[in-house]
Amino acid sequence: MNIKAIGTVLLLMIWCSALLAQSTTVYKKRMPDGSIQFSDQPSQNAETMQVEPVPTIPALRTAPPEQATKQATEAKELYAVFRFLEPENGASVWSGNGSVAVKLEVQPQLMGDHSIQISIDGQILSQQQSLELVVPGIERGTHQIEAAILDFRGKAIKTISQTITVHRPSVLR
Repeated sequence: MNIKAIGTVLLLMIWCSALLAQSTTVYKKRMPDGSIQFSDQPSQNAETMQVEPVPTIPALRTAPPEQATKQATEAKELYAVFRFLEPENGASVWSGNGSVAVKLEVQPQLMGDHSIQISIDGQILSQQQSLELVVPGIERGTHQIEAAILDFRGKAIKTISQTITVHRPSVLR
């Protein structure tokens, strides 16, 4: 047998195996009770079906854990100062309409693709670049205020929280 014939046979085998990998033959048969049975073995009165392979997507490559930890540490160290200026922790805030001014300090300045997320009692109120926010309509009582610096993916880099108590006047009749 010459080399050209061997090459042709090998090419034909590769082509046939590729065709087999592309679809699978399945046999579909309706049973007397009305149920449908699928099999890879042919049987009497079975309908032949070609099932295409399921498309798959390869898994994403992630950074090794030690590299991810190093990147997270570097991001946290990026902002040397992140704190509330107003209200102070444990403060009693007297407000007729329940508005509370929140002011933050960040040093160095917030990076362009980072943002501040402010939440009260676990409810996100705002995601913004500004370091100030007036939160309207907070009910009487003690509340937990949380602020987080988020990276461009929305992942928290640094988080701070504190407790305040809101007092509002009431009208008794």
